[in-house]
Amino acid sequence: LHYLNILQNIIPNCNRKIRYIDEQEELESKSVVLRGSNVTLPYSSVKEIFKYILKSYSGCRAIFDSYRSYNYFELDMLSNKLASFLREKGLRKGEKLVNYAEKCIESIIAILACFKMGIVYIPIDIEWPTSRINYIIDSAKIKFILRIGRGKNNQNELKGLIIDYPYTSIKNYNDRSPCVHIALHDPAYIIFTSGTTGKPKGVQVNQEGIINLWQQNQLVKGINTEDRVLQFSSLSFDALISELTMSILSGASLAVVEEKYRRNFSAISNFIVEKEVTIGVFPPHIVGALPINLMRCVITAGEEIDNMEYSKIVSAGCD
Repeated sequence: LHYLNILQNIIPNCNRKIRYIDEQEELESKSVVLRGSNVTLPYSSVKEIFKYILKSYSGCRAIFDSYRSYNYFELDMLSNKLASFLREKGLRKGEKLVNYAEKCIESIIAILACFKMGIVYIPIDIEWPTSRINYIIDSAKIKFILRIGRGKNNQNELKGLIIDYPYTSIKNYNDRSPCVHIALHDPAYIIFTSGTTGKPKGVQVNQEGIINLWQQNQLVKGINTEDRVLQFSSLSFDALISELTMSILSGASLAVVEEKYRRNFSAISNFIVEKEVTIGVFPPHIVGALPINLMRCVITAGEEIDNMEYSKIVSAGCD
C-alpha cells in the first residue's frame, strides 16, 4: 500500500524527492462524525482536504492572477516553504498570526501555510486604521504579524512582531509538508468585524466549519477542474473561505484580483472576461456592474438581495 502511494505521488511529479513523500499517508479519506448529529464529514482538517486534492490534480492550474500562474504541486511547495519559514520565526500550532496583507497570490499561500501548520490566522484589512488593528492585536493576544505587500498604515505603530513575507528567500526553505496533526475541532482562524459601529468583535472558526462549508459547496455547485473562481472578497471577510473551498480545495482554480484593482469594477470586468471566470461571490448591489452573463454560477452574500438584482442574475442565465 505504501509503495503504491509513493508511485502515485511520483508519476505526476517527476521532480519530487522521494524523501518528501509521506509513506504513512492514507489513500482513502477519513470519516468524521460531527458532534451532536448524524452528519459525516470525510476529513478532519483543511490540510487533509488539500492533500487529497493534490493527489488528483497535482499538474492542474490552482491559482493565478494577471501575470502569474501556479499548479497544485507548485502551490503545495510554496505553502510548505512558507510554513518552514514561519516555523523558523517561532510559530507553532495554536499560535495566532495576523495576516496583514494585500490581495495577492502570496496572501493565499500564507493562509494555506497556516492551515497546514495549525496556526490560527487573523485576517486584517490593510485599510483599517492603526488603532483598530492594535485593538484586535491586544484583545486576541497576538504576538506575530505577517506583512504581505506595503500596507497603508504607519506600521511602526502596529503592536506585535512584524514578519515580512520572504519573497526572494522563500526558495531556500524546506518544501516538506509540516508534520502537524490537526483535528476537527482545532481553531482555523478568527474573523473580526470592522468595528465601524463599535469595538471589533472576533469569532473563532474551527476546522469543522470550513469542512462543512466545503462539503456543502461540493454538493450544490457541481464544481469541476474547468471552473475558475474569482477571488473578489476582501481578505478580512468570511466570503474568502467560500472562494477557497470552491477553488483550491476542490480541484478548480482561483483567479486572484490584485489589490490595485479591488474597487475598479472596469478592471475587474476585464479580468473576468480575459480569464474566463466561471464562478463569483458578490454583494448583490454590484452584480449589475459586472459581466455575470459570462459566468455559470453567481453567489450573492453579505446583504439581502432584492427582486431587481435577482432578476439580473436569472436573466443572465447564471445558476
